[in-house]
Amino acid sequence: RCDPGLGQAEGGERARPERGRHPCHLRRGSVAVEIAEPQHGMAAVQRSPARAALYTFIAFVVCGSVPLLPYLARVDQPEWPSAIMTAAVFFAIGSVRSLWSPKSWWLAGTETLIIGMLAAGVAYAVGYGLRGLV
Repeated sequence: RCDPGLGQAEGGERARPERGRHPCHLRRGSVAVEIAEPQHGMAAVQRSPARAALYTFIAFVVCGSVPLLPYLARVDQPEWPSAIMTAAVFFAIGSVRSLWSPKSWWLAGTETLIIGMLAAGVAYAVGYGLRGLV
């Protein structure tokens, strides 16, 4: 899919590249594509969806099991250690996300930490509210 904003000039004016020169009209494998892709945020390499799904699943299992570790280790009052370890994992995930994001590692980490902990808090509150049903 091509971004219609490609070719946008500095002052908001619309640059009109000639047909065949605009990144949307370039053929894969051409030298022009190799130049245009990094400049316009286009992917340089096609990734395998199956491999991406596998890595996502592995990351989900590994990171998703972290909050359970204090419970599995039978720690007295495991709630706080679980919450702290979960927060650390959220921050780490966000920091790693900064590798392919324009945000700094600490900003991306903090953003993911806040969103993740809010989601975890909502899930905890829903579970607490439904505790009588189980």
